[in-house]
Amino acid sequence: MAKRQKRARGTGKLSTLDDFLAAEGKREEFEAVNIAGSMLLSQPVMQQLMASGSNTNPIVVIDHAGKNGLDAAAYFMGHGLQNVRCLRGGIDAWAQEVDAKMRRYKLG
Repeated sequence: MAKRQKRARGTGKLSTLDDFLAAEGKREEFEAVNIAGSMLLSQPVMQQLMASGSNTNPIVVIDHAGKNGLDAAAYFMGHGLQNVRCLRGGIDAWAQEVDAKMRRYKLG
């Protein structure tokens, strides 16, 4: 897993994603912009997560604004994965609050 930064001390906000599997949803969005070390949440990746045998590995689901990712996180939690989170505000918030050099985009 790629080295990613940790939670900012005392803020409760994620400044990096160390020790998390960061999974992003739509191929077009992922190809346009993504967080270093994250992976596209494709069908094969989902199957691998479900079949891994470990239900405690930390996973952060990332979408554009943090709304649709909640459904994916709930899906994984409903199937027994215990340490799943959705990045609040999605990759757009990440670009604003963590990585100002990251390109931002709007969904049409």
